[in-house]
Amino acid sequence: MEKQIIMNPVTQQEELHMPAVLKRISDDVRMTENNADGTPKGFRLCDVEITYDNGSKDTVNASVWEASIQKNLFKEGQDIALVIQTEGEYAGFAKVQLQPAKRVDLSLLKESLAKAKGATAQNPDTAAQQRS
Repeated sequence: MEKQIIMNPVTQQEELHMPAVLKRISDDVRMTENNADGTPKGFRLCDVEITYDNGSKDTVNASVWEASIQKNLFKEGQDIALVIQTEGEYAGFAKVQLQPAKRVDLSLLKESLAKAKGATAQNPDTAAQQRS
């Protein structure tokens, strides 16, 4: 995972997404508002190790949703994505996310894609059956 700036579609604020290591998850659950079904929603603070651009390492705080902990999505020592708001009232606050899935490099499959598109064009009925 490489560092990248992404616009949050909900807040319309820029966020820095960067690799980090989840070092410790607090046992203390902090409650927020309820979910749509009325169940309580909470989060935990955690310690996360990041590497700054100059190579120095630091341990910072971040939040992780309690539901993610209950589903065993995060474990101490795990490589994670740290999302840090870079502007606005909450600039500098961070949250833990799973690292994004590695994408397939489609540029390396140009020949296969062209052949598949050619086969589809020659026999659209078969292609429609395969999609359904």
